[in-house]
Amino acid sequence: MIKKLRSFIIWAVAAVMCISALSISSFAATAVDISLINGYKPGPGDHSDASGNIVSLSGETLVDSKGNIIKSNTVNDTKEEDAEEKAISSSANYTYEVKDGVGIYTFEGKKYKAGASYGVHKLTGYSAEEFGTSMTASGKNARAKHTIAAAANLPMGTVLILKGTAGPYSSDYDGLYVVEDRGGSKLENEGWLDIYFDTAKEAAHTTDAGWNYAEAWIAEPAE
Repeated sequence: MIKKLRSFIIWAVAAVMCISALSISSFAATAVDISLINGYKPGPGDHSDASGNIVSLSGETLVDSKGNIIKSNTVNDTKEEDAEEKAISSSANYTYEVKDGVGIYTFEGKKYKAGASYGVHKLTGYSAEEFGTSMTASGKNARAKHTIAAAANLPMGTVLILKGTAGPYSSDYDGLYVVEDRGGSKLENEGWLDIYFDTAKEAAHTTDAGWNYAEAWIAEPAE
């Protein structure tokens, strides 16, 4: 009788442990499924937070291709994510908000919205330290977080919105830039975009760990 009771107790404990393990596994699988972002293509005002969720700088609700909400109306839910968001915002050369469903960029006191896509381009960097002058082909002095060199099919003064798409740190160069300079054959024939920096070290950083790519949008004035 004691042996039968002991066997029953062992069997019951094993059954409880199996059920618990299955429940935990099921919960984890559900959590992973919920975290998947299917079919959503980030726009020029979007970025990934610390948890990998695609969010906008303004924190508006975003949905995936199946209509599932992938982020609520608050950009971050933890103090750690709040700190990261502040760091991202402070390093950007623009602010971003959504008005009537349209993303609005405030850059150097003016408001813009994303117009036609100019395509995906390789990024490079240059500086006055390399060339001995900050004078550009437009006749203006180049400025960091402002001046970019591009092919002649973009008129001088064109404002571009850049959003990193690939590379070791392409998102470091997200922002708005003004076409004020030209370059060599790589810019003209292959469409590279050359960003101006204060130092040669910063300029070299754009490619020192591999090519970085960004999609460019032609910015339009937002009324």
